[in-house]
Parts: sequence; C-alpha cells; structure tokens
Amino acid sequence: MTQLFINKYKKNIISIENNLYYKYIIISAIFIFVFNNIFDINNNIATSYVDLVTGKAKNYNEQLKKRYQLINNNNSNEYSIKLPSLKNPPKTIYFKDISEDIHFWANIDCKNYWKCKPYIYLEKEEENLNSNFETLKQFGKKIRSKKFNKK
Repeated sequence: MTQLFINKYKKNIISIENNLYYKYIIISAIFIFVFNNIFDINNNIATSYVDLVTGKAKNYNEQLKKRYQLINNNNSNEYSIKLPSLKNPPKTIYFKDISEDIHFWANIDCKNYWKCKPYIYLEKEEENLNSNFETLKQFGKKIRSKKFNKK
C-alpha cells in the first residue's frame, strides 16, 4: 500500500535532490561549523595566546620563583613551611598545586625535590581559573586604566 502511494505521488514528495534549498542548507551548516570552531575563544591555541599576551604565564613564573626562594631560604627547623597559593594560574601550564594537607602526594614530592626537612603546605587553597573571555576582559581593563587613568 505504501509503495503504491509513493509511486503515484512521486513527483510531489520532497526529496533532497528536488529541494531547491538543499545547497544553501549544506553551505550554511558548513559555515556555522567552521565559524564556531575557528573563532572559539576557549580552544587550546587561543588559550595559549591569551596566557602569553595577558601576562598570566609570566605572573605564574614569578609566583613560583618567590615560592622557591621561600623554600631555599628557609633554614629553620620548623615542622612545616607555609607557602602562598598561586593567584590566577594559566590554564595551559597549570595542572595541580600543592594543598593544605601536608601528606598530599604533591606536597611530599615537592618536599623531596627541594630536599628540605620541614613539610610544605599552602596557607589557603584558591583555584580561580578564569575563562579566556574573563581574562581578556580583565586585561583590557588593566590596559585602559594604565592608558587613560580610569578604573
């Protein structure tokens, strides 16, 4: 029965080949897919550029150097060393930081790497990983305040 209906009204059935807008639908779908993937600000390449241009990577390096100086300059026989937490680490480099727990694996590895006697821990753990859009927004505000003396 269905086959008879299809054979009788074959000319009136809309098919992909007969659709006038088929090409436009395909082109639009391809354009949307490409546009969404190329101009996505949260992809890995854009994230690495944002980390470099906004100075997040440089700031991260400076914070780590300060930590290393605190560890190297510590000559006391205290039970533990309290280190400051990292502020706004870059997403391309940052994986996991030491924690408030002195028996956490990263804390023990850091202690063994630096060959220090006291345990190492953070004073306060704050993970504030901003999105690329938020980072660029803060960077723009910082440039604007320096250039035009506005807040």
